[in-house]
Amino acid sequence: MMATREVTRFEFDLLRILRALLGVIPIDQVRSLILNKRTPPACLNPNAIALVKDTLSKGLILHLVRAGGWRDESFLHNDTPTNGRVWNRVPLAERTLTFSRKPLDFLLWLTAEHPTQTKVEWHRASIESTAGDDLFFHVAYDALRDDPEFFDSFRSKSPFLNNPFSWLMNASDFATVDNPAPPSFAPLLSGTRAMMLECLQASLTKRWLRSEAAKSEIADWNIMRRRGIAETAILTQFLKAAETSNRLDLAIFPLRVLSKLFAGRTLEPSFWIGGLMAEAPIRLAERIAIQRSALSLVQQSDTFARWHQLARAVGYFDDGYAASQFWKEAYEALDGGATITHARQTLAALDPLRVSAGGSETSP
Repeated sequence: MMATREVTRFEFDLLRILRALLGVIPIDQVRSLILNKRTPPACLNPNAIALVKDTLSKGLILHLVRAGGWRDESFLHNDTPTNGRVWNRVPLAERTLTFSRKPLDFLLWLTAEHPTQTKVEWHRASIESTAGDDLFFHVAYDALRDDPEFFDSFRSKSPFLNNPFSWLMNASDFATVDNPAPPSFAPLLSGTRAMMLECLQASLTKRWLRSEAAKSEIADWNIMRRRGIAETAILTQFLKAAETSNRLDLAIFPLRVLSKLFAGRTLEPSFWIGGLMAEAPIRLAERIAIQRSALSLVQQSDTFARWHQLARAVGYFDDGYAASQFWKEAYEALDGGATITHARQTLAALDPLRVSAGGSETSP
């Protein structure tokens, strides 16, 4: 039987906050602890550090398993489709989480300071983030973002602001400026971060589906404009990085969202822009541009059609044949041809003068 580890009251509160950030207990149960300012100890005792490490590693692994790692799926590894649950298809070296001091510094700060009323900083730009760090800060941000008192305070901090997982998962949160600057998505497409992205595919699909459906509730033209600009920047950069890295399997979730949205039908543009005020305090040209950007995901349909055409052109003896077959099978399983056709019809209804860059879709 494992011996009980003794910790101080401060350390106990820190561990409770960590458990809440990881979703083990409701975040509401520790809100008063987060808002209660107290003096931190000079250092944590070894028992507390061991418990933080154990809770952090096990909690994040459980998060990945629940998010999708348990699913029997297929992804590309070394350009070859590999089937199974994440622990069957991914080598142990790519499933091992490592952490810098950043998570512990954040937990110390969050336990000691009132996060919205302090000038004390905690993040160290000089320390390079590990894959484990990026996942932890994404999960922590997800736990805190629904609280209005925390939202603005944490969104602007660099471990969240520069976190590619958070940008992909919560695109609308970063639609605050006219020229958003998403972080590089290239690191997500190899190594441990790619394993994490495999596990998060189902969660990404749900988030983007919910986000697309919620657009009809937006009445403010400027909010819609910034939302569309941010989503366009994120999707364009992410899909480009996936193509460059030859990891199209990690970019299937946007096509899956489109497939679920259209589901054998053509949607009217009002599905996205029906809630906008009839009288807009902007020029007609701006209104048209905003309406187009509101369909930022639908605008990516030509990219998926182009990928399919490229995959069809790869011969059996060509490099990348297995990867091209993987994309073709996924595209066809999602009824990609019909989905792209419906997407183009929706865009044509929004803008009859639009000329498709991808040309007409043909049957394989």
